[in-house]
Amino acid sequence: MKKINPQIISKSFRESVHSEILANQYKINIVGFMCNDDPAAKKYADYTKAACEEVGINFDLRIVPRVQIEDQITLANEDDRIHGIFIYYPIFGVERDAYIKNLVSPYKDIEGLNQYWASKLYQNQRFEDQNKKYKSILPCTPLAIIKILEEIDINVRNKTISVFNRSEVVGRPLASMLSHDGAKVYSFDLDGVLLFHNGTIEEIDIDREKALASSDIVITGVPSKKFEMIRPSEIQEGIVGLNFSTIQNFEKATLDKLSTFIPRVGPLTVTMCLRNSLRLYKNYFKG
Repeated sequence: MKKINPQIISKSFRESVHSEILANQYKINIVGFMCNDDPAAKKYADYTKAACEEVGINFDLRIVPRVQIEDQITLANEDDRIHGIFIYYPIFGVERDAYIKNLVSPYKDIEGLNQYWASKLYQNQRFEDQNKKYKSILPCTPLAIIKILEEIDINVRNKTISVFNRSEVVGRPLASMLSHDGAKVYSFDLDGVLLFHNGTIEEIDIDREKALASSDIVITGVPSKKFEMIRPSEIQEGIVGLNFSTIQNFEKATLDKLSTFIPRVGPLTVTMCLRNSLRLYKNYFKG
């Protein structure tokens, strides 16, 4: 089994971003908003800041009371000195946070979570304009997963993929992106199974056992120890496995049946935010 270190893949993308910023002397300013004192969130913010500084992007972390977050986002949207906005969730909860995501200007949304970009993703509109000059912004973790598969020469076209997670932030956009690239995707969630294929989505009556038995790639992102981990008996020999949850979703014995395993994607998720920051700056701010 070949185990992939996403840090190595991330490094090449960061070097590319850094080189372009340095060569063109871009002055990119990103602001991050945090509304809680969660140690994990603070650690992630520190990591984001370090990554930005590594490639030459200015990052300003602002700790604000959550009751002020709407006003702060509005001010950041209107401030021409700010080129990108990063928000550390959760703030209020799923429904209210969805509203907060849409307050961020699409042209400063380095996380790619605004409905403006989501609608383009689901309609497979890969460019923002008819002249195909400005590429659409994609959500960072799904994009990181796609890039990892590309970098290790895994072509998803005509592949069957099972994805265990259908969150609006990762699982659903990931399933759609894989489908647009030619894959047949079984998307699992507590609400049931959806099939993403050829640009269409349909409810499907298939159980976990049958889906896994036919899968060439299994992607998991279930942040719960109650999740029934992927067992060796459920998968074919030699498939690809990828886990983007902070909790391991594959049994240890299952790893021996995989040809390739990606245990995490975190480093590349932040790098895709840097890449999005550069793209937004070039598209809308460099003058």
